[in-house]
Amino acid sequence: MDAAPSSPTVSTLAGNGSAGTANGTGSGARFNNPTGIAVDASGNLIVCDRGSARIRKVTPGGVVTTLAGTAGTGFDDGFPATASFASPRFPAISATGDIYISDADNGAIRRINTIDGYVSTFATGIPHPIGVVFDSSGNLAVSDDTTNAIYKISPSGVVSTFVSSGLDSPGGIKYDAAGNLFVRHLGSPSILKVTPGGSVSTLAGSGIAGYLDGLGSSARFDAMVDVAPDAAGNVFVSDYSNNRIRKIDPGAVVTTYAGSGTTAGWIDGAALSARFDSPIGIALGSSGQLYVTEFNGHRIRVITP
Repeated sequence: MDAAPSSPTVSTLAGNGSAGTANGTGSGARFNNPTGIAVDASGNLIVCDRGSARIRKVTPGGVVTTLAGTAGTGFDDGFPATASFASPRFPAISATGDIYISDADNGAIRRINTIDGYVSTFATGIPHPIGVVFDSSGNLAVSDDTTNAIYKISPSGVVSTFVSSGLDSPGGIKYDAAGNLFVRHLGSPSILKVTPGGSVSTLAGSGIAGYLDGLGSSARFDAMVDVAPDAAGNVFVSDYSNNRIRKIDPGAVVTTYAGSGTTAGWIDGAALSARFDSPIGIALGSSGQLYVTEFNGHRIRVITP
């Protein structure tokens, strides 16, 4: 007799629910409104800790350190202890391991060198960058929620416009293996799909805020922030105001993957019984685990399939 398929479970990797900047292990560490998250080649998490204006690193074992940033906001390049950011939102990791940060309130893309940790300014001219992700050619895609556009920055730092219409407050962005770009579309709550040629379509969401599972445009989201496509063609969504993680399958059917309801809280365990507090950034690990930052919960959660 075949074993029953396992059900996803939720656990807490780091953070204790209180805002702060303390480094440490597991619940001994503190975050302050963490937002975007990315996974590096070694399985470490790179987290934009927006409230503390710092960039944090979390090992697979839950050890938290600060990569760059100081107390208070600023726009200073330099080594980790002197560099400063202003509302860092999302990280992206290049093929060489360098970390690129959307430094939203500075209107800049910052780069953290993987060798010595030096922070430099890679590009400016995008008024309020939010989502960042690399394509297969090494170009950095950047969403901007003031110009309602998606830009591309070449490896040499040349900025061009990729999508200039059909967007309203784009946020988190991620590519799938085929080069399609999935976009959080906040102004009309939905998830968009942008083909490599720049054609924009709605993958799921009615454009009306709410909570409803269903097919394509019949589904509803509320203030979702980030997306994470997997190798099987599913797209996971951090549904911030619903305190849930949603899943869009290859047929555009939307279901609830984790989270028990709109009430914020902190409960680990079976995915659909767990509680989240404003899930915001999401990223997939190499074994299919989904890492989630909680903006108001000040924690890093893990959903294990």
